[in-house]
Amino acid sequence: MSRTRQLCLLLVLSIMIVGLSWGQNITGSISGTVTDSSDAVVSGAAVTIVNTDTGVTVRTVKTDNSGNYSAPLLPIGHYRLTIAATGFSKSVRQGIELNVNDKLAINAKLQVGGATEEVTVEGNPLQVDLLSATATGVVTGLQIRELSLNTRNYEQLVTLVPGVSSSATSSQLYSGAFAPVEVAVHVSDDGSYRPPVLK
Repeated sequence: MSRTRQLCLLLVLSIMIVGLSWGQNITGSISGTVTDSSDAVVSGAAVTIVNTDTGVTVRTVKTDNSGNYSAPLLPIGHYRLTIAATGFSKSVRQGIELNVNDKLAINAKLQVGGATEEVTVEGNPLQVDLLSATATGVVTGLQIRELSLNTRNYEQLVTLVPGVSSSATSSQLYSGAFAPVEVAVHVSDDGSYRPPVLK
């Protein structure tokens, strides 16, 4: 193989690897609207998003003229959302869990008060994606372990995803990586037993 061909092959492989890494979406987004107690929008409010798993401030954004904010492409994890605006008490929302491809809508209502006052809201453990019509859910490891699978092969769960078809035939009794081993038992003419032979 010539040197030019090797370089071209290396370049094509590099482009494919980069393309695959870009195609994997392991982020989510948080957005919402900030209003006051009279439901008027609050523009220019500072929204600080902190990853509580690492303690790092991931993003700081400001609300626009319509009181909306958006923080796309956040790494998955647990977050704390702090919203501060002049003339209002600081609003803190804790316990936000962001999973892959989540589009969480977290609205906030600020109360009139000093900057030193703080209103803390604990996150609802059941968070609903209000921005997407796609039905999604995260299956935990405990749920997978407790499923009654015939062969205990978790790869069978892939066939439950819409649009996935299995190449296994319907007559296959044991799907999965392991099929039972056939054992042949031989009995001689005089009725004596011989050890089993694995097929």
